[in-house]
Amino acid sequence: MICNRAVPAQPAAAAVAALALGLLLGSPGSAAAQTGTFGTPYTCQLSGRLSQQQCSNAFANTRAELGETSPRFPTRKACEEHFARCSILDILGGRKVTFGPTQEGIEVVRNGGRLMALPVVTAKGPRPMFRPRPVDERAVQESPQRRAQAQAAWKAQLDAAAAPPPDVDGAAVLPAEPYEPYDPNWQKQEGVATYPGKRKGKAGSAEVPASGN
Repeated sequence: MICNRAVPAQPAAAAVAALALGLLLGSPGSAAAQTGTFGTPYTCQLSGRLSQQQCSNAFANTRAELGETSPRFPTRKACEEHFARCSILDILGGRKVTFGPTQEGIEVVRNGGRLMALPVVTAKGPRPMFRPRPVDERAVQESPQRRAQAQAAWKAQLDAAAAPPPDVDGAAVLPAEPYEPYDPNWQKQEGVATYPGKRKGKAGSAEVPASGN
């Protein structure tokens, strides 16, 4: 009877494949790159880059950062002029609410050797200046003072984006007026450009000194 000695080698092959996959993704807590963008805590954990607790911390902390730093709008329509998606941020009482950008996920970055997370939003213009929060601990505190500062900073960003760019000397440069389109009805007659049908100067034509012959 002939025995197939290759069968016991299958677990070893599977272990090698698992090891290669682990090196590719990076295990939780390893020195490999653990940064990336994640849409939900589940996809964060499924990636194998962060532990379940780290993913949970990251989403909780970034929700707090979003609540502290996001600009507020009185209506969803006003919010959607600046962001692709908006949700209710605050319930003020008396059926009054404020709206802000919807968090679409988190971005994990390395900052000073630590893993930190930022909320992800889709902005049509200036983005809120989010500060990264750690993923290794809960940091869900929100400061009303910083919320007011963040709102003022975002409005300053809007004003700066809307202002005309300065020239080399620091003076504002106004947008140039559009060129007049070419019009074949303009004609040259004895050194004068005439436009038939408009009464300005001579009857029946507008006269403008013509360049050239």
